[in-house]
Amino acid sequence: EPRPAEVAHLTQVFGLALQEFAEGRAGRREALTAVAGLILVAFRRAIAAALPDAAGARAAPGQRLFERFKAEVEAHYRAHLPIADFARRLGTSPQHLTRTCRALSGRSALEIAHDRIVLEARRHLLYTSMTVAEVAFLLGFSDPAYFTRFFGQRTGVSPSAYRQAVEGPGRPPAERVAEPPLGEAGALNGRSG
Repeated sequence: EPRPAEVAHLTQVFGLALQEFAEGRAGRREALTAVAGLILVAFRRAIAAALPDAAGARAAPGQRLFERFKAEVEAHYRAHLPIADFARRLGTSPQHLTRTCRALSGRSALEIAHDRIVLEARRHLLYTSMTVAEVAFLLGFSDPAYFTRFFGQRTGVSPSAYRQAVEGPGRPPAERVAEPPLGEAGALNGRSG
């Protein structure tokens, strides 16, 4: 509901617009453009007041930190940085970062970082002909055996078994099925993430 002062201001601005239009004086176009700008600002303010979330005015506590963390993970997931390094880059403590991640996603900061590595591994296993060792090295693992354990602990299957399960027996690579959503990491063996 608009306040009386806002209504009075908008009425005055519309009055100026009508007056400029009716009088047809020199500079009319510039004056009408300026008045249109005032009307636009008034509408934007009204929308922001009615929908504070749309304007970003009332984001969940920690939302900005969480978004910045996800951007850092996206930029550095192959480096396997410790959570303490991410926290230091973000100007917070590892404990606060993990609490924030859990509150907003239900996952710890470490789980989010690992989820990103697993997602990329799935993509490469599904959409490329790279060997498991090549995928491991691409994702920053120095030991393919460790990558296999890492992937298996988070998905419930080995990288080779994952590839075989999503390709299906005898199915050519062009007919591969889409990867399961990240939250269904253990869906291939009936376990949950």
